[in-house]
Amino acid sequence: MMKNKSGRYQLLAITFFLLTAMVSACAPSTAQIQTAIAETQAAAPTNTPDATPTFVQLSAITIDPNIIQPEDLGLIGGEMLDSHPDIWPLRGLSNGNNHLSRKLIFNGSDAFGWVSIFVFESQDELSKMFSVASSNVSKYKKDSDPIGESAIAYEEALKGVIFSNCHLLVSVAYSQRDSERKDISAIVFYAKSLNKRLEPLFCR
Repeated sequence: MMKNKSGRYQLLAITFFLLTAMVSACAPSTAQIQTAIAETQAAAPTNTPDATPTFVQLSAITIDPNIIQPEDLGLIGGEMLDSHPDIWPLRGLSNGNNHLSRKLIFNGSDAFGWVSIFVFESQDELSKMFSVASSNVSKYKKDSDPIGESAIAYEEALKGVIFSNCHLLVSVAYSQRDSERKDISAIVFYAKSLNKRLEPLFCR
């Protein structure tokens, strides 16, 4: 009887030993666990911050002469200046931080006027320059549709419109010619279209 019990104990001991060995063999080592953690972290998506948009000074923006589109007035573009032309509606104005003026020409030779685009970083300077331009033409003021934030239309030896919007002051000055007279409303319509083309660049 004692013999049977002893044999049973031996069998249990052998079975326990074999089970312990099998569990130990299946369990990962510390090195394996650390490797798995490292691989999981490497595979995880990396949260990178959004790129910060680069700020561009208004004075550094190139004004494309093609934005003027003189053909909308039935004219062609002539010479270009980086300072405003010497015409009375623009008397006393500074050139701002950025500027483009383009001559308007009819029949390939006769100058019909100018489109002038002034850019001001300072809103105070813009307001001041619009007041100067308005004062120049106020004696000849004509009623017109609104353009941008402020606008004034006029008609005399030159007729046209001056408006301000965002950082812009824009002048469209058109010469009076008996052979080719345009109603002031046509010039205002052109100025409104020009304003829409300029807004994406300078309204921010």
